[in-house]
Amino acid sequence: MISRKSVRTVIAVALLAASGAAVSIYSLNRWANESARAERALVSLTGELHALSAVEWEAIAQREVDEDLQKTIVAVRGRIEAARAALAWPASDGGKAEFQHLYDDYSSAVDREFELLRAGDFEAAAEFDEATVDPSFDKLADAIAELGEARAATTVRVGQLADIGMALSLLLAAALISALFARFSGHQARDARALR
Repeated sequence: MISRKSVRTVIAVALLAASGAAVSIYSLNRWANESARAERALVSLTGELHALSAVEWEAIAQREVDEDLQKTIVAVRGRIEAARAALAWPASDGGKAEFQHLYDDYSSAVDREFELLRAGDFEAAAEFDEATVDPSFDKLADAIAELGEARAATTVRVGQLADIGMALSLLLAAALISALFARFSGHQARDARALR
């Protein structure tokens, strides 16, 4: 007859393996979700930076920064800050400092351009935009694109690991159940022979 201790051991091992797999899969899924959230924040940030660029050109084209345009600038910059705050940076990520530097360069250039626009120096603003703002925007946009690609790749890779973990945990559970069933069946057959 199969011993109760054997059954308890097999069940304990199965529960321990299932718990470990569940915790691992949960952690991987959280990691994938955080990476996807960062990817969405980067897309949002890119859109808002393009919106700010459009506002710059609108001010140059109108040859003024009126009250409505000023409100738009404040609103877009607020959304940019919200998107930046939504970016999740791992503690070990050295790219944060580089990204911050590129963003600060762009932000300072835009501030200077709007100062020129408010002062009514539209030719200087247009020249400054072409010589300084646009190149800093391009560098920042390239950095955001690279970060987005990296986050997307991480999301896919972690999702694949979670899928593999799920498959392995199901295979392990099936193997443990099969082993327990085989052992139980063997004991049943032995007991039946003994009774005969």
